[in-house]
Amino acid sequence: MPEQCIKLPIEVGGVLSGPYLTVVTPSGRADFSISLVLGVGVTRLDFETGGGHRNTTLALADGLPLVVSGRHFHRWKHNVRFIEGDGRLEGLKHAEELPVTIRSFDAALRFFCHETNIHLPHGHLIELPRILL
Repeated sequence: MPEQCIKLPIEVGGVLSGPYLTVVTPSGRADFSISLVLGVGVTRLDFETGGGHRNTTLALADGLPLVVSGRHFHRWKHNVRFIEGDGRLEGLKHAEELPVTIRSFDAALRFFCHETNIHLPHGHLIELPRILL
């Protein structure tokens, strides 16, 4: 299925180049993901009702469960170990479940920005991409 995607540049030191925020919504579903991209996605929030996956056994060292169910957050500090010798990131393999209080796109966006140290103005105009049915 096609998906809707918005990419928002992130200002760093007064310059709009380099990192950006993406919001992806698969068509026909209310799920979405929010990512911080620095060449590759380095942090991601997956807001999937039926989502989840297994973490590797290395996650136990970070206090993460072996399995996350439903909506979850991939922190950089839990995934930096997966950078390969040539600088490629194999993938965001470790995640933690989102707090149950996060039930909307705006709450998820605010959580994501807070956790990644991105300043999000109170009256921001970022909306979930329109879902094509």
